[in-house]
Order: sequence, then structure tokens, then C-alpha cells
Amino acid sequence: MITLSTRIHPPVTKKAWLRIDASDALIDAETIGAIWNRRRERPKLLMAYEAQVELSMVKECNASLDSFFSLLHGAVWVSSPSAVRSASSKAEQLYRAAGLGFNIPESCFTNDRRTIQEFMEAMGGDGSIVYKPHTSIMIRRGDGDIDVVYTRRLTRRDLNNHAITGEIPGIYQRYVPKRFDYRVTVVGSHLFACRIWSQQSEFSTVDVRAQPWKSHPLRHEPVELDPVVSRQCIKLVQSYGLAFGAIDLAEDDDGRMFFLELNPNGQWAWIEEATELPIASAICDIFESAASRSVS
Repeated sequence: MITLSTRIHPPVTKKAWLRIDASDALIDAETIGAIWNRRRERPKLLMAYEAQVELSMVKECNASLDSFFSLLHGAVWVSSPSAVRSASSKAEQLYRAAGLGFNIPESCFTNDRRTIQEFMEAMGGDGSIVYKPHTSIMIRRGDGDIDVVYTRRLTRRDLNNHAITGEIPGIYQRYVPKRFDYRVTVVGSHLFACRIWSQQSEFSTVDVRAQPWKSHPLRHEPVELDPVVSRQCIKLVQSYGLAFGAIDLAEDDDGRMFFLELNPNGQWAWIEEATELPIASAICDIFESAASRSVS
């Protein structure tokens, strides 16, 4: 358990202080030079409460954290909570990416079955569109295993499946036949591009995450992107005020590059392990630079 206390002095001093755990030591908020906002989990309460009470308590915990974070004016974030939130809309990402010159697949955001049917027919009929959720959906089964909802191609028959279409809003896009997938990691002004040979396996033709990585790893290789695409990637990440971003691109059979999505807190360690691209070093450089400024 971590307890968090923030003390704000009268306007004369304009000081904010942080107390963590049960320690009597107070930390001046101005001495916090850098923060890695990796992935913030839902606060866990020590006791069980009624659903509505628990929801209110979790909201209060999150509001308290947000209040303190808002006082860290001089800290370098990778990346700030507000930047991560602003970059988390899949629809807005596509709109912004198109404005920067990216190719994007035709997209439809809806929970209306008729609209999905019309979109499928407009894109070419059976198998011409894919479905993906707005957020990462992981469902824990009774046996403890976790089912993950991956991006998948849809047929007309799938449209009658209430688990896929109907009440739950989803993202529907024209299916892009791929030659390769690309994972592009942007850290500050540095870009690390990795080509993934996703079409080597039947599991990963639509979504590389569906590949059984431990038993059948896919080929990864570091690449130099077209300079125009590289600039687009960096501009997109920086336009949100992010210090870090993981971008998914797809190259179609004609060699055209398509923007799929941006993850402001995406995975990157597996890319470094597979390619030796120095992503961790670039992240550390941001923190070292922040530390140097705070010392000086």
C-alpha cells in the first residue's frame, strides 16, 4: 500500500510537497525532475465495497493523483497524463494522421449493424473489412486463462454475432492486404523502425499480436523508413506533446504505407530484444538530460 499526501503552502511560498508511505520525510515537488508514466493501473482498495461505493472511491483516488501530478510543472514526463489522454482516441488519431499526409484505411466507428453491413458492401463485400476494439480487451476465463480480442477480418456471417456487432461500439476499417507490418517507436526526436514479417504465419496476417511468439517468433529487422514517412511519424507523436509513441504501420502489396494507430504507451522491449535498436538508451537519455538540468 502507498499513501500519498500533498501539502500546498499559502500563496506567499507557492510550494507543493509530497509525502509517500508513512515516512515523515517531505519531498519538494520542484525537486522531481522526471517521471516515467508507463501505465497507470486502477487503484486497488484494501477492502471490498458495494459497486457504487467502490466506483466513487476509485474516482477520488484518481482525482487525488491527477491533482498532485498537475503541480509538477517543472518535471519532464514520458509522457504526461494529459498528453497520453489526448492521444488515446483512435478516431482522432486517424483524422490527425490523414492531415499529416499518411495513407489511412477507410474507417467506420459504430455499433449499428446496418451501418456495418453497408460499410462492408461499400468496401467490397465478404472479408473486405476488419473489426478492432477502441481499447485493449482482455477477458479472464474461469480457468484463469486470458482471452484477448484481436483485430479480425469479418464476413457477412460474422455480422450476426452479437459478441462482435450490435450493442458494443467498434472500429471497422477496410482490410489492407499486407506485405509487412511495421512498428515505429518514437522517443523525443529519435525514430526506431522495425519491419515485421507478419505474413509468414497464418496467425499474424491480420494482427501480429495473435502470433504465438514464444513457440513461433516472427522475423524482425530494423529498417530505414522513407524520410517523408519518418517525418510524419515524429510530427504525429510530437503534435500530442508526447515524449514517446509506438506507431503501427502496414505496407500493402503495392508498397504503399498505411497508418493504423498510435499507442502513447506501447510495448517496445520486444522490439529492442529482436533488433538491438537502442530504444531503452534513448529513453534513458531523456531522464539523464532532465537530471542534469535539475542539478545545474
